[in-house]
Order: sequence, then structure tokens, then C-alpha cells
Amino acid sequence: MVSNLKTKKGTLGTAVLYCTRNQALARLQLRLPEFRRLCILKGVHPREPRRKLAGQNKTYYHVKDVAFLQHEPLLAAFRAQRVHAKKVRRAKAKSHAAGAARLEAQAPSYTLDALVRERYPSFGDALRDLGDPLTLVHLFAVLPAERAHRIAPERVQAAKRYAACECEYTCVTQSLCSRRRQTAVHCILH
Repeated sequence: MVSNLKTKKGTLGTAVLYCTRNQALARLQLRLPEFRRLCILKGVHPREPRRKLAGQNKTYYHVKDVAFLQHEPLLAAFRAQRVHAKKVRRAKAKSHAAGAARLEAQAPSYTLDALVRERYPSFGDALRDLGDPLTLVHLFAVLPAERAHRIAPERVQAAKRYAACECEYTCVTQSLCSRRRQTAVHCILH
């Protein structure tokens, strides 16, 4: 006998494999800025499903990626920061300046050591991915320090110092990739 039972909508196919950004936020119990920061740190990107059930203008994430983010220790740190910010706001609203200052001094922090070790298990892996940050350093080194664009002069000076150190290193080791990067930055800016 052949069964004529219809499958319930949303239980098979694309509906099970993908979720919208708002659904991911609800699952992770995060706000949007925290979710974006976590996705950048963990390297999770939106996906394009074949059929978009919730609408064309929605951002979709793979359900496995969201489940991967659910077990991240950084989630607890983000939640602790949110709770701490709420305590500080409450103290300021009650005009407890001393209590608010004490709370701000005790702000929870987190480290990204485990995340860096996860992304770059060996030193060679870290060196292979060093091109993009060095290009950004060279770009900041040639930018003008303007208050209008919120570019701090200290940051530009530090970038110039790092770029000079990197140029000196490439001259000593006679490597070519830095020279190509410098020419690319000059072509972009001029």
C-alpha cells in the first residue's frame, strides 16, 4: 500500500538545512553586534540556499554553522559582558557614581588565545595568512591622520613603524611578496 500522507511544511529540505539570521540570533540568545563579532571571529559566513522560504531579502546561515557557534566558549563571555553592562547602566541610573565607577573597573574580559590556536595550529599556517594584515598595515601607514574620519595619529604612526620594520625584514631576507604588496597599496591610493 502506498501512503498518501503529506509531509508537513518546514520538516524537509532547505527549511531544515538553513535558518534566517533572526532565527540564529534567537537560538544563540545574542544581539546582532555580538553575533556579527562571533561570526567574524569564528569564520562563519552567510549561505545562499536554493529555495528561500522566509523571503528573498533575508540572510541565511547553515544550521550546522549555528550549532557550531552554540558550543563556543566566547558566548559565555559575551553574555557576561552584557550582564555587566546592564549592572553599570542600572548604577548610573540610580545616581550611584562611585558604584558605577567600581563596576566599570571590574569589567569582564576574554582572550582569543584558544581561537587563534584553533585557526592556526602551526606557525606555518599563521605565516601563510599574514599577507592581509600586512597589507592593511601598509595601507594605514600611508593614510592621513584625520579626526574627521576618526583615524588616530597614534595608529598611523604605529602602522608606519610596523611597515618600516616589515620592509627592513624583507630587505634582509630578500623576499619579494612585501614589495608586491607595497606596489599594490600605492596603486590603490594613487
